[in-house]
Amino acid sequence: MNESFSQHDFYGRGLEETVIRYIYLPFPENLDEAKVFVERANDLLRRLNHAYYDLDAPLAEDADYDRLLLKLQQVGDRWPELIQDDSPTRVIGGSVSEKFASVPHRFPMLSLLDVFSYEAIEDYVDKIRREEGDIDFLVEMKIDGLSVSLTYENGRLLRAVTRGDGVTSGEDITENILEIQSIPHILPEAVGELVVRGEVFMSQKSFESLNASLKQAGSKLFANPRNAASGTMRQLDASVVRERDLSFFAFDVQHASRRFEGDRESL
Repeated sequence: MNESFSQHDFYGRGLEETVIRYIYLPFPENLDEAKVFVERANDLLRRLNHAYYDLDAPLAEDADYDRLLLKLQQVGDRWPELIQDDSPTRVIGGSVSEKFASVPHRFPMLSLLDVFSYEAIEDYVDKIRREEGDIDFLVEMKIDGLSVSLTYENGRLLRAVTRGDGVTSGEDITENILEIQSIPHILPEAVGELVVRGEVFMSQKSFESLNASLKQAGSKLFANPRNAASGTMRQLDASVVRERDLSFFAFDVQHASRRFEGDRESL
């Protein structure tokens, strides 16, 4: 067996250092090496998912997480028999907090597909055009925050739910969502039913101001704006949300009782 895949140092290193090491390990040469890599990559990614999604306290850089996940996917493509249904490559990392009521998802809130090169984007565009013909693409910003689904009935905001596990259920955070000024409580044009997915986020300016206040108070600082937004939305006291200047960016209409002529009109 390649010495790089021996057991001796996996748990003795810091987690972030171990993640980087496993990113740059040589690709497994055989099934035995692949088994060791998959087992340890699964463990690393599950720990990172728990810290990132549930504790709002990331233990590694996002780019390093993405690279390790990509490598696990590549190993799984070579040895698909090693990838189980609960693999981090097949499930979303978050879970539903017991602090909030659990709400079943009517529509899945799945992860977006990552790409790491222009060639991957070109391959995707070519694939879509082979399947759909010469179509136009709508390009949006990717904002890193807390993914939520907003349900409107007859133009009024009824419920807001986090992604949770992305498939079965999320957390009911309606009371906190109502404190974000950029989210309308009543739509200017009433729609019988409208379900919108978007990101609750914190601007860099608001993030720096919040951390300055926390530092002055001797409180724990947030690692980045994404975790500040997510941690704020999981507060049981809605007045905290009101004070922290959060914003919302809608990027998908999950369901609507009226017909739109395309993504551009719906958004």
